[in-house]
Amino acid sequence: MPQIVHLVRHAQGLHNLPPEEENAKLHDPDLTDRGVQDCLVLRDSFPHHNSIELLCTSLMRRGSQTASLVFKPLVDRGIKIIAIPDAQEGWKDPASTGTDAEALKAEFVEQNVDFGLAEEGRPVCRRS
Repeated sequence: MPQIVHLVRHAQGLHNLPPEEENAKLHDPDLTDRGVQDCLVLRDSFPHHNSIELLCTSLMRRGSQTASLVFKPLVDRGIKIIAIPDAQEGWKDPASTGTDAEALKAEFVEQNVDFGLAEEGRPVCRRS
């Protein structure tokens, strides 16, 4: 049987709010309240939770927040969310510069996000 891939971009982050020029200076920003609500709506309306076998996210905080909220039914079943280092934007602004992997591991332990592919002690960013 062919595999089906579902792609979900992160929900609204604080860096997406006006003034975007100023908010792009926020380091690895969280989701907004609207972003969290959008995740909950998608979680409740997504019809394929039972057919998903693998969850991946970027190493950005907003990606991990989106994945853990939208796919909470899978996380509750014990499916890990695998954080992939190359699955992020490559902009140089602080909003696109990740947090140290150890800090993210501690922050997302209850959401079952696996940051094992991240390099120890190095903030996540593809471009410096």
